[in-house]
Amino acid sequence: MSPTTKCLMAWGLLLVLLAIPRVSAQEPERLAAGQEGALAIPDCAAPGLLYVPSDYEPGKRMPLIVFLHGSGGKPTSWPWRTATAGKGYFIAGLPYGAQADLGAGGILSDDATSLGMAALIDRTRASLDATYGIAQDVVILSGLSMGGWGVNFYGFIEAARGRYAGYAIMAAGPMKQGNVDYSVAEGLPVLLLNGATDQNLASAITGKPQLEAAGARVEQVIIEGQGHVPAVETMAGPLRDWLGSVVDLAARRKGIVAVHWEPAVLTGDLPKTKKLEDLEAFLAVEPWVQKVPEGRPILIFGYSNHRGRGDRPTRAARGSAKAEDELFEFPAACEVPVATRYFSCFRFDLSDREKSASALFNEAAAPFVVLLNGARQVVRVLDRSDLRTKPFLDQIQCQLDERERAAAAARSDLIRPLLEELAVLQRETDKAEAVLAKLRAARKPSTSKIEAKIEELRQLESRRQETLAGLRPKDH
Repeated sequence: MSPTTKCLMAWGLLLVLLAIPRVSAQEPERLAAGQEGALAIPDCAAPGLLYVPSDYEPGKRMPLIVFLHGSGGKPTSWPWRTATAGKGYFIAGLPYGAQADLGAGGILSDDATSLGMAALIDRTRASLDATYGIAQDVVILSGLSMGGWGVNFYGFIEAARGRYAGYAIMAAGPMKQGNVDYSVAEGLPVLLLNGATDQNLASAITGKPQLEAAGARVEQVIIEGQGHVPAVETMAGPLRDWLGSVVDLAARRKGIVAVHWEPAVLTGDLPKTKKLEDLEAFLAVEPWVQKVPEGRPILIFGYSNHRGRGDRPTRAARGSAKAEDELFEFPAACEVPVATRYFSCFRFDLSDREKSASALFNEAAAPFVVLLNGARQVVRVLDRSDLRTKPFLDQIQCQLDERERAAAAARSDLIRPLLEELAVLQRETDKAEAVLAKLRAARKPSTSKIEAKIEELRQLESRRQETLAGLRPKDH
């Protein structure tokens, strides 16, 4: 072959390679609703598996089930995909990526592995949230057999405190080993599911009262006629029912959003000082401010949900959650949400903004509220010490005319009894569920009466919430 021919062939090969479309390694593959496929995990060579629920729609945040497989297995959506009928939940089957052998030689509970797996799960959650959007307040950690022990090692540790809405341990049991701390599960639903002849059932029975003593809401399911790994059709019903209880509890603990927050993005150069004139100049050119009808006052809420040392909420995040609950969410709030019907309301997550970016719009300054009158003048900047119902309401009402104040007072009188009733129902439901947990812990034969009472209370709660949802402002 002549040098000329070789050169032509090389150029031809280069042109072919250049013609092949390139796929960015930074852009994760997006599965369609109802699809299952490989899940790339940041900083992990081994892939996981993801199932996208068949009823998923872009922009719709749905709960996530994290599943750790058993010995000799691989990342899978089983048995959750069967239990959920493929709807309502993202399911992420994860590898043991924090172990060099990916768990082939068994599961480890040392500090490095536990923290490594907790971090791997957090990276997975962040990646899925960025790609699909998940309900971060309803994430469930589950595992079967070896993976069930992993729920202990990776879920009941300080680094995972506040990260999960519930835990499901199948074909295993509670195990206090390494840095396992059952208090992490305080107030949270924990499912212990075993076959009647499972060799690990003894651990589940022994560990149940220990979890309950730490304040966990433990439900134990023993499936008759089944061994170590129960048939999926025998697990599906109990898993489905337990999932429903987790979602219900998460919903009850989360206040009903009572303020109409309009979409907005901070686009300009943030003000470097807290001077009102600098703040006014910045806001005057923001597109979302310019779109507000003339004469309508504006409320801006700066908040944080940042987690700091030990993966715990920062002072700003704790203050933000308290302000949201007391001022902007039913059933705790009443007069403030009603008064904000006459405002255009915007909220901004400042979790990742440092002090150097702005004297006001930064994580440490949260929570705060900026009030603008109808002439676009900043009338008050309220910091966390001002975000108490009475002084805050006074500032809000100063921006309303006499007719608006009278209408707001009448509307508050209308919904206040509903809110008080809902708060009472929530307290009664919590008490009844605590009684049920004690009865189950004592292995009482009949709990049907208290279960019926809980169901009745939940239905009443649901009806009150639907009524309140209908009273929320949907537009202006």
